[in-house]
Amino acid sequence: MKYNALKEQISQMDKDKGWVDAQPGDLAKSIMLESAELLEHFQWDDTIRLRNQEDPKRDKEAIGKEMADILIYLIKMSDRMDIDLLEAASNKIKEIYKRK
Repeated sequence: MKYNALKEQISQMDKDKGWVDAQPGDLAKSIMLESAELLEHFQWDDTIRLRNQEDPKRDKEAIGKEMADILIYLIKMSDRMDIDLLEAASNKIKEIYKRK
């Protein structure tokens, strides 16, 4: 799926659900909350490694859903703030390459 098609799908979902008035601060909070839910899937990894135990099986579907939540909120926030997210990411990559 292309970025603009996904963005439109998210916009339509927001209209259908009545979620059109989300403010950037609320979206930023939601990104952080969803990020914490993603992190939960990896919560005890260091302890498991220290105990020389086998890494747990990952629920890729659940992890994918958390990642999707984060992406959706990022797209909503960038749209609300009129930020071209793809351009911002491309510029950030260029900036990283310039660092020593």
